[in-house]
Amino acid sequence: MKVFSPSYRYKTLADVPIEEFAAKGIRGVLLDIDNTLIPYGEYDRIPERNMEWLKSAEAAGMKVVLYSNASQWKINRMREISGLDGVPKAYKPSWWRLGKALEMVGSRKDQALMIGDQLCTDCLGGNLCGVETVLLEPLVERDWWGTKILRAIEWLFLPDRRPWGKKSKKSGL
Repeated sequence: MKVFSPSYRYKTLADVPIEEFAAKGIRGVLLDIDNTLIPYGEYDRIPERNMEWLKSAEAAGMKVVLYSNASQWKINRMREISGLDGVPKAYKPSWWRLGKALEMVGSRKDQALMIGDQLCTDCLGGNLCGVETVLLEPLVERDWWGTKILRAIEWLFLPDRRPWGKKSKKSGL
């Protein structure tokens, strides 16, 4: 099923080749927070490699916006640290907040990329809306309980990803 298949897969955000996507015409990035930009539950800093990636995206002419199911508090905290705008409570995989995020990055659907660690929210939402998707490995095994349920569903479509425990050693496509 195409909607349950990411356009691209990489191990971490730092592995996403921003220059290659810029060359393909990608101008905007919708970026998940928990277990994508930061380890789940760690809201005091963004890992240095991810901060470097954000700077590279900006240097490549891309606008990045935080696009998360997280609360306004988490978006505000990440905004303080990163300087990025954000859309809280995106209700991914729902499409209804995607227009606001695309407006914030100044891109059409075909010029945007959605990056996250979950197949059932980030990739499904992007695919249903016609936005290319990047699936990353979660930064840590720790997750919200609802996410653990979605990871079990994810395992049906991506057998190389386990819902709990050790992650795949596969680094990307």
